[in-house]
Amino acid sequence: MTMRTLLTAAAIISSAIGVGEAPISHSTYDSSFARLGISRGNTQLSEEFASLDQQATPLPPAPWAKADPADSLYRLAREAMSRGDYKRAAELFRLIPQRFPQSAYAGQAMYYEAYSLYRSGGEDDLSTARDRLNELKQRYPAIAKNDGATLLTRVCGELAKRGDESCAADISSKAEGSDSNGSDTRAQGRCPSDDDDNDDRIAALNALMQMDADRAMPILQKVLARRDACSAALRRKAVFLVSQKRTDQTANILMSVARSDPDQEVRSAVELIFELFRQTGSAYGVVRHFTQHQLRFPKRSYGGVWNGKLLWGNLKHSRVLGVLNNPCYAGAYVFGRFRSGKSLSSDGQIRSRVLKQPIDSWSVLIPDHHQPYISWQQYLENQQILSQNQT
Repeated sequence: MTMRTLLTAAAIISSAIGVGEAPISHSTYDSSFARLGISRGNTQLSEEFASLDQQATPLPPAPWAKADPADSLYRLAREAMSRGDYKRAAELFRLIPQRFPQSAYAGQAMYYEAYSLYRSGGEDDLSTARDRLNELKQRYPAIAKNDGATLLTRVCGELAKRGDESCAADISSKAEGSDSNGSDTRAQGRCPSDDDDNDDRIAALNALMQMDADRAMPILQKVLARRDACSAALRRKAVFLVSQKRTDQTANILMSVARSDPDQEVRSAVELIFELFRQTGSAYGVVRHFTQHQLRFPKRSYGGVWNGKLLWGNLKHSRVLGVLNNPCYAGAYVFGRFRSGKSLSSDGQIRSRVLKQPIDSWSVLIPDHHQPYISWQQYLENQQILSQNQT
């Protein structure tokens, strides 16, 4: 089960209850290092693109060839990268294949020069990073085939946003399931998972977020129409991206997916709730659309023979309110939304009740905790609309 699925399940539950040595062939990524957030102070990379690029910052493998003439340069470059000095790291990595083309570090250095330039984020840096990755394909195809291909897609995605037509065409082809030569790539390699941002196909879909809706939406619709063996994760990613493109087609596309897609996770009823509420401004309006189109909504079962199963049934008004009121869907982790209180009734009885707390009284509020369905601003606007609907 993916982290996205776990978070969604948790949100649904909450809405229901209210509450040292390395070989030369070492992989480019060193999994022993913890995740590091994107440093906004050290990069000009666009904020929107950075939000899609929250994978682990890949520090180079630990030095493994002490007798190599480039060992000291590699160590300096690696240290510069670890402290976020990407300009300096790129300069040092570039020197390794230039001065020591036969070095055991040369291939890794070329990749990490490109990565450092990508993290610097300037347009010239991005163009140089693309050139370096294309050179990597020729000189070190094994590295280029794995991590290099995904990095090239990310670089091209940012260049496409800045108007590079060749990169835009390349991103479109990869997202649709073909390479730059038009060859079908659907049957090649393993099937991706929807949270596998190191997969070239997922990276291409993420890059579509940076393209204008007129160009991105037809491509996303083609992805959603796919039914080949490895397309389920790509369709899940496409549904999320469609929900982020606020166009006149968004609701219709999501409703079509919810009715026809064979994969239950792809039937993103949660995203559809937010889109319909945006259009109707009413929780009852959302329920009416679900009823009219015979759509279902997931519910986790507890106890009995169905314990732990995700069941699908009719959407109720209380469930819509639970989803709309739950900050988990806006990517926030919170604690203290409710507190229990006691009061004295008119007949002299002490009664307990649960009281909803205003946002400024929550004990814990951590925004941007996980991938959201909607922005925090949209969540606040939804709360205001719900409040107005009650008056």
